[in-house]
Amino acid sequence: MWSIVVVTVLRTATRYPRWIVLFVPALLSLVIAGVGQSHAVPVLGNVLYPTVLSLPHLVFFFLSTIVLWRRPASERKALHTHPGADTAL
Repeated sequence: MWSIVVVTVLRTATRYPRWIVLFVPALLSLVIAGVGQSHAVPVLGNVLYPTVLSLPHLVFFFLSTIVLWRRPASERKALHTHPGADTAL
C-alpha cells in the first residue's frame, strides 16, 4: 500500500516533497524492527520496538501535516480576490 504513495510522490507532481518517501511508515517500521533485532544498541531497541506500528504512522502524518499545512502563494492569492481583502499574506 505504501509503495503506491512512494511511486506517486516520486513520479508525479504532488504537494509532497520527494524526501517525504524516506518517512513512509513501512520503511520506518523496517528501520525500527532492524534496530530492535540488532544487538548494537539494545536499550534503543527495547524502547523503540514496542512502537513499531504506531510511531512510524505518527511521524509520517505529523510531517505530512506540516508539509501540507502551508498553502502555495498562488492558492493564497486566489483566496483573497475581494478588492478590500488584505493581500499582504
